[in-house]
Amino acid sequence: MSVRKELLQKFGLIGFANLVFSLNSIILLPVLTKNLSILEYGIWAQVVVTVGFAPLLLMFGLQYSMARFIQSVDSKKDIQEIFYSVLSFVAIISLLASICVYIGADIISFLLFDGEVAIAQLLSVIIFTESINAVLIHFFRSIQETKKYTIFLLMQTLIHIFLTSTLVLLGQGIYGATFAIIIKGILMFIVMFYFVIKKIGFKLPKFKFLREHIAFGLPTMPSELSTGIVSSSDRVIISYLLGPIFVGYYAPAYTLGNNIMFGLIAPISLILPPFLAKLYDGKDIVNVKNIIENTLKYFLFIGIPAVFGLSILSKPILELLTTNEIASEGYFILSITAISTLLFGVSTIINQIFILKKKTQIIGKIWLTSAILKVTLNFFIIPHIGIIGAAFVTLIVFMFSLTFSMYYCLKLIRLKMDYIFISKGILASVLMALPILIVHPIGFIEMSMWIVISIFLYISIMLCFHAFKKEEVEYLRNKISSTLNR
Repeated sequence: MSVRKELLQKFGLIGFANLVFSLNSIILLPVLTKNLSILEYGIWAQVVVTVGFAPLLLMFGLQYSMARFIQSVDSKKDIQEIFYSVLSFVAIISLLASICVYIGADIISFLLFDGEVAIAQLLSVIIFTESINAVLIHFFRSIQETKKYTIFLLMQTLIHIFLTSTLVLLGQGIYGATFAIIIKGILMFIVMFYFVIKKIGFKLPKFKFLREHIAFGLPTMPSELSTGIVSSSDRVIISYLLGPIFVGYYAPAYTLGNNIMFGLIAPISLILPPFLAKLYDGKDIVNVKNIIENTLKYFLFIGIPAVFGLSILSKPILELLTTNEIASEGYFILSITAISTLLFGVSTIINQIFILKKKTQIIGKIWLTSAILKVTLNFFIIPHIGIIGAAFVTLIVFMFSLTFSMYYCLKLIRLKMDYIFISKGILASVLMALPILIVHPIGFIEMSMWIVISIFLYISIMLCFHAFKKEEVEYLRNKISSTLNR
């Protein structure tokens, strides 16, 4: 199987799984926003932010170590040693963190959850289960068990949707939605750990590789933490400055814009590191460059029209999935968030060069600066402009991080940026968007129909651009031939 074909197959599997994973929040959005108050939904959004941030903090960058070094060993004993060392270390660290959160539940609930102490106590359990499960699922990514990874991601998503929807619709409210995360985490741990043992068996670790792996992963922590701060701090600061109810207005639009676009980014960030590492260690620099360039091209081929579509349909989508009040307050945020996440996707692809060159400290510096910039700007801008200001700050910060990533990465490996292709994608997206602007579809059926029409129109326009280029070349070739014959 060719390198390109193998990579596309894995992108397809992971892409499908992450598309469903992204739909998780979209499917739950109407269930939560229509059955919880805006304040309760704001608290739920804070829970989700904290749950997503905890593994980044507690894994010490060891997910990158597994992805980088498991591919370099052949011995089953070495794979066991690497995995169980990482799992044991993260289990101890996350257990200590959970105990601290439980002890400080009163303070945390006052700062984040409008005084709901029980939510903070449940959060302490979630932090432990989610951190352990993050190691397990990253293991299957690291050994390139793409099918298993895809199945586990789908299972996690479907279980979460089912449990959360059931408990909320049964009237359990915010507590039921939070408890659903714990049940899902326990079930997924049992299933994934069973398959780990089936794959590599069980072995008590000696931690002989742990120091080396922490040395590799630790420099990525500023990047991971800073990325988490960049993507999540706005909701925390909004809650602190304006109150959780404004998080309830902000979070649905941010969630839609971020998660739909992140469904395109996740396969890239999960598949590329171990795949490129294998090629790079084999001194196949040509294929490394080609894969990064083509990945960027394919991402923008889908991402650019997605941004245009989300921007134009932002208000009717929010009206369909949430409430008119949330849609009126947050539709512009969805558009800005989609653009910001597109820029983040480009950074994710470009930053693979840092990982290959073991220059992860540069990523850390860029994202640390971005995090400081975002927190500072949010504290200055949110009191004056409100939640719209928070969205604009996110856009500014992602533009900043992309600019510096490109500046440093292109010094390490020179990539060819296809600006003509990008221009065609933007023009085709504008032409695609015009019918939607004229018709202004409302309702699920009408919007679905016009989304399908728009996708077909965009692809047709891009194919026409490509065909026109071929015809133009053929025309010039014929003219030259006829001239020479004369």
